[in-house]
Amino acid sequence: DYYIMIMNELDEELTRRNLASKIVFIAYVDTLFAPRQEKIKNPGRFALLYAPIQRSYTSSIDMDKITEPPEYERNRWAAPVSSEANAAFLLDWQKDWHGPCFTYEYHFWRHMCYDPGAMTLSRRIYEDILAYRKVGLDGIVEDGSQRCFFPNGLALHVYAAALLDCDCDYEAVVDDYLRHCYGENWQAVKDYLRRISEAFDFAYLEGERSADPAKGAFYNPDHAEILKTVPAIAAEGRAIAEANSRLPVRVQSVAMRLLLRHAEYCERLSEIMTAKAIGENEKAHELWDAFRRDFGKYEFELERWFDHGQTMTSLRM
Repeated sequence: DYYIMIMNELDEELTRRNLASKIVFIAYVDTLFAPRQEKIKNPGRFALLYAPIQRSYTSSIDMDKITEPPEYERNRWAAPVSSEANAAFLLDWQKDWHGPCFTYEYHFWRHMCYDPGAMTLSRRIYEDILAYRKVGLDGIVEDGSQRCFFPNGLALHVYAAALLDCDCDYEAVVDDYLRHCYGENWQAVKDYLRRISEAFDFAYLEGERSADPAKGAFYNPDHAEILKTVPAIAAEGRAIAEANSRLPVRVQSVAMRLLLRHAEYCERLSEIMTAKAIGENEKAHELWDAFRRDFGKYEFELERWFDHGQTMTSLRM
């Protein structure tokens, strides 16, 4: 309510100065809670920005699972985690706010670093866009790096395609992109990326599959056995890239060369996460520190496509 009072005072001052500036007010952290008494007096000046930074990225909104939000208790409320728990706050705002409303999302922030194959994240982005349309949002702004093309720009391409046409077919969009990106061997690359995504497990790298949270968010000895398969999968990706490093279309040659570095990246990351999964946290940090320094030597080569600083910060688990 205090927040809305401030917005109304701001509107009054802008009106007094004869300024037509548009103002975005945000449902974020404490202001996720809708006001109980105050209302925006001049809706034409404002747009609501919904920013669910605490949400889990392992699922999109299921409309049937949305319930009422909890009552606000200052310094006592718990941040919502599920997509549905976050959406409940948005729907509460929309009971009185009927003006423009869009979301501020974080797929290309640290979350893109938790899906080395990009196949799971691209699907999540697609499902999120469709879900946000159902809850009445007018668009999405993304927080994150613009260097989100390692090993390719599939997630960003799906993001753009779905925003342009919410009725697009996900698999058709993915196949069309990979076909142009990798040429006649695109299906082999698709299978490689799918297996990489599955082996790392997006939910595991998000810290949501711990076998014992007391031992750490990434403690999961069973998953360690799956992570140990990554080097063999990466070797297959390396073989594809080496056999297709000089294709007739330059963009495809570049994509294959990025895939070559990607194989090395996956090998090193799997080694780190295997140590985390079996509880060898000190060893994992030593491996991460060496990985950060060693892979950083490629920064000049990869900086157009790969954000080394953001990725290493995100992986310092």
